[in-house]
Formats: sequence, C-alpha cells, structure tokens
Amino acid sequence: MSIKRKWRPKGRAVSALDLFCGMGGQTHGMVEAGAKVVLSVDAWAVAVHLHKANHPDVPCMERRLGEDAKEDLALIVEYLRPERAAGRHIHVHGSPPCQAFSSLGKKQAKDGYALVNHFLWLVARLKEMDLCDSWSMENVPLARGHFPELPHHMMMASDYGAPQDRLRWVAGEGWTPEVVEGGTSWNEALNDPTIPKGSVLNTVGASWSNSHRARASDSPWNAPSRTLTRQKPSIRKENPDGTFTKVRKLSAEEMTVLFGFPWGLDLSSPTNQYDLFIAIGNCMCPQVGTAIIRGIHRPS
Repeated sequence: MSIKRKWRPKGRAVSALDLFCGMGGQTHGMVEAGAKVVLSVDAWAVAVHLHKANHPDVPCMERRLGEDAKEDLALIVEYLRPERAAGRHIHVHGSPPCQAFSSLGKKQAKDGYALVNHFLWLVARLKEMDLCDSWSMENVPLARGHFPELPHHMMMASDYGAPQDRLRWVAGEGWTPEVVEGGTSWNEALNDPTIPKGSVLNTVGASWSNSHRARASDSPWNAPSRTLTRQKPSIRKENPDGTFTKVRKLSAEEMTVLFGFPWGLDLSSPTNQYDLFIAIGNCMCPQVGTAIIRGIHRPS
C-alpha cells in the first residue's frame, strides 16, 4: 500500500494575506498549500460570517477596504511585521469585486478600477516596506483588457484539480502555477449513485428547456462543471426524443463541493439562502489558491 505524503514547500515558509476574501476560497487553498494566513478581510458580513465559521484559526475582519488608504495600510503592516521578523516569505492576495468588469455600468466600472488600483497601491507600499515578496490578484477574464500591463496567468480551475471550468485572470509576481494532472468531473465529485448515468448538470438551473441557451449551459457527464454562479444548478437527463427529465436541483453544500471545497462546510447564514448562494457563487476555487502558493519562487 502506498502512503500519500503531505506536500511540503521548499524554501522559506509562507505567511499570506487575503484581501476581499469572500467566504474563504483563496484562504482555504492557501492553507491547504501549507501557508499561514495571518489576516483575511471582506466588507460583506455574510461572507465574513461564513469565513469565520469554516476557518476559525484565521483572523477575519469585516472592513470596507479603500475608504481610508492609510488606515488600511497601517492595519496590514501590523499583521505582517511579525511574519517578516520571523523570516517568513510574505504573499499578498486580493480578489477585488469583479462585477465592474463583467457589466456595462459606468459607476460599477469606476468602483472596480478604484478597488483594483487600491490593492495595487497597497502592494506597492508593502514592497517598499519589505513586507511583500510575492502577490496575486484574481478577477474575471475581461479584466485582462483593462490592465494589460500587469503580468498575469489565465487560470482554469479544472487544470488544478477543481471539478469546475472556472476561468480567471490572475495577475501577480513571484510565482508560476503548476498544472495538476487529471481533472475531476462534476458527477465524480458529487459521488451520488442515484444520479442516472449520462445526466447533465445545467449551471443556470434549466430543468426541462430544450432551447439553445439552456443546452449551452449543460455540463456533460464525466466532465467538469461549467462556471457556476449564484444560480442553483439542475441535474437533468435527456430523453431519446430530445426533451429533458429533471433529476433534481443541487444543494448549497453540493455547490461548494463543485467549487472544490471538501464536504461538510458550515453553511449557516445570518440572513437567507439567496445571500448564501451569492457568497458561494463569488468564491475562488481553493485549488487555484493552492497552485499559486505552491508555485511561489522562494529561496531557502
């Protein structure tokens, strides 16, 4: 019997920061890669509640970043200075809200630029203070056209082991992600023997529609899920006549599994199911965070 050895990083141990953290996809991935996450920050109380419930050992703060740049910097420095004193590699990650680059609203675009630029400002100041050795910033693919000057990788979550084809633009320096051999299909991840073989997963929740738009949202059997959002997906089976039979909807926990989280997350929400599904749909797949940390160029 072969024993799977726990992956251990070469070189200095990593301490990490997770800004605009959501419910903790990036935090989870960085912890899985062996990093110590010293602080996570998000403005939304629902996301912070879920983050704290599932990562109780990670300090997580509800704070609206960007309203006071100097206070943001002072707060972050307070958490990072002890890590530098301990001789650890410091990685700074941010996932500023992506709606600005996936919509046409001028106000949203302005707000999106402001938050991305604030994150880049923080990175620059931390570099000057020798408190940032590498950094990463995740957003939707369209962000690439807004910031063409930034070094980046286009990262498909399924290339790193997640059961979802979630493509993201990830800017940054000091790391090179390594693709994981062998992806995971949505049905394999759910591991439910009652799902009829050959079913498809419809990511926009269509149960019976035979329209071109609905079919374009079907994820085939034995393939990763297409990109999931806040909508609750449906499992359905195509009949010989081209119609569909609904199998069932996915649960919130099953959605987290298709994002690459383990089973058994605490999904209690202080508000309602709608907010819970928004929090899940906004997540980073943890496997992407793991690939970033494992790909850090760090001297011994």
